[in-house]
Amino acid sequence: MSEKEALLEEAVIEEVIGDEIEEEEEEETFMSDEEYAKQHGDEEIFAEGPTFNQVADWKSRFNGEVYMSDFASDTFIWRPIRRNEYKKLQRVEGKADSFYQEEAMCRTCVLWPEDYANHDMSFGKAGVPSMLADLILEYSGFSRPRSIRL
Repeated sequence: MSEKEALLEEAVIEEVIGDEIEEEEEEETFMSDEEYAKQHGDEEIFAEGPTFNQVADWKSRFNGEVYMSDFASDTFIWRPIRRNEYKKLQRVEGKADSFYQEEAMCRTCVLWPEDYANHDMSFGKAGVPSMLADLILEYSGFSRPRSIRL
């Protein structure tokens, strides 16, 4: 092996070792959601929004499945709908129109704003309850999974 090749190999080894050290340092500074919530506790996650503690509570109650969506100036935090909740909505409101069902789904699954109710949906932007309901259904498993022919 020539001197030039030896120097090149040494540089490559140093670079790889340096990358591994950087990765280890990154891993050490990573904080779990629970640790982050404990450290930031009563701080709001966004202006006039829920606190880190509230989000941590929701995540523990809903298997870690809590999502946030922005609609222009409105931010919503929501969760997927459970099968028994969905069946109840279909059974009770089976004869209601799709708009009513979307609003019922939002009342069930929107965690923030806490007071997101009929008045807000009726007098707010028309598409928000529909889009939220679509997102809730998609993240609840009502989307076509990627399938591969074997």
